[in-house]
Amino acid sequence: MIKQFTKLNVSETREAINKALNSLRETHGINVSLGNISYSDKSFTVKATASIIPTPGIVEPDYVMAWKNGDNMIHGIDSKYLNTIVHVHGEDYKIVGCTSRRSKYTIIVEDKNKKLIKLRSCDVLISIRSIYG
Repeated sequence: MIKQFTKLNVSETREAINKALNSLRETHGINVSLGNISYSDKSFTVKATASIIPTPGIVEPDYVMAWKNGDNMIHGIDSKYLNTIVHVHGEDYKIVGCTSRRSKYTIIVEDKNKKLIKLRSCDVLISIRSIYG
């Protein structure tokens, strides 16, 4: 039994929660992923994101689902540019999705090391127009 939350038992608790959430994937066809956990001695807080599994066995991240649901149009970028290479701030990135809400950094891209980065939609639009017309 946990009497006080520590870094170690919060990590163990995350693993236990993930195992429990896996049953949702199998029985309801949804994927639930946990975000960062902040904790104190007596409690912890975690953001959980649920997404529908579009094809049995294939789980798409929420940023891809947002793009496929048309949220990219909120940011002014056509759907055909998913997985397209853009050149922003001297670097090449592949567009992999977007956020589902309006914010400053809305387009999710992947760099050459497969790291996910958020870029401003206006920077991505400028690159798309200069490369693809």
